[in-house]
Amino acid sequence: MLRLWLLVAIASLACPSLARACVWLPYSAPTKSEKRYWSRVQTQKLKVEAVLRLKSGRVEVADELAELLVPNIRPIHLLFSDCGPEGEIDFAGGVNNLQELIGIISTDPRLKDVNPSDYASVIRQYSGNLVLGSSCNDEFRGLFSDWLTSNLTRADLQRAWLFLVSRKRETNNYGSVYRRLVRFSGDTRRPPMRWWGDDQWISKDIDRFVSRNHVGQRLARAMKTFWARYENILDRDDLICPTAAATSVADRAKLIDTILLERESRRARERKPARPAN
Repeated sequence: MLRLWLLVAIASLACPSLARACVWLPYSAPTKSEKRYWSRVQTQKLKVEAVLRLKSGRVEVADELAELLVPNIRPIHLLFSDCGPEGEIDFAGGVNNLQELIGIISTDPRLKDVNPSDYASVIRQYSGNLVLGSSCNDEFRGLFSDWLTSNLTRADLQRAWLFLVSRKRETNNYGSVYRRLVRFSGDTRRPPMRWWGDDQWISKDIDRFVSRNHVGQRLARAMKTFWARYENILDRDDLICPTAAATSVADRAKLIDTILLERESRRARERKPARPAN
């Protein structure tokens, strides 16, 4: 195996295009017992790290629980490579190409006589908040964090966090994995919710925690009440994430201003008479 790695490394140096491409290497799939063993080892390792973090006093427990327990209610940018998804995975999909960004602004009435595709470079270079997703998701998770703080004791929050963060996974042998412990059912962004574990042993741990452990039961009740409170207004940006929504509207307006200015600049260049040849 070491020889194979060395050959791939040498080939990558000799061929830059190979270095950028996805290179699949032979891999022996672990047995079920090996998977279980390494899942438990990783959980224990993460628990030790979590205990140390908790003792340091630098953990925002409710905020981290919100990251773990609230799926994306709005689509975000998703990144892909030759090997597949990179970074965050979202079961309901996301925005991942320029055409989808163009579609976001194309309905604006100020662009009635403009083809946004002609200004792809302007859109690509714009650094504002065109995709509401990330900022709206963050704001909504802030609501959930506040809800947990109001409905559970600090001791319960710490116990729940310690248990759950130890079972968070971001990658496995094949690359990125879904990094939260709750997802919406199906490919929607609406309840019902379901618990999620990257492997069967994590899933069994979580099932026992929320069904038999008093802290897990209290957490599950708080989550159920929270989603019941917001379920019917999840499509309302102005109620779910008003700050993010206002910023996004303003940023899109700035982009459209930039596109219209670029259009006038192009028209001016076209009207400018050509310089006579000497």
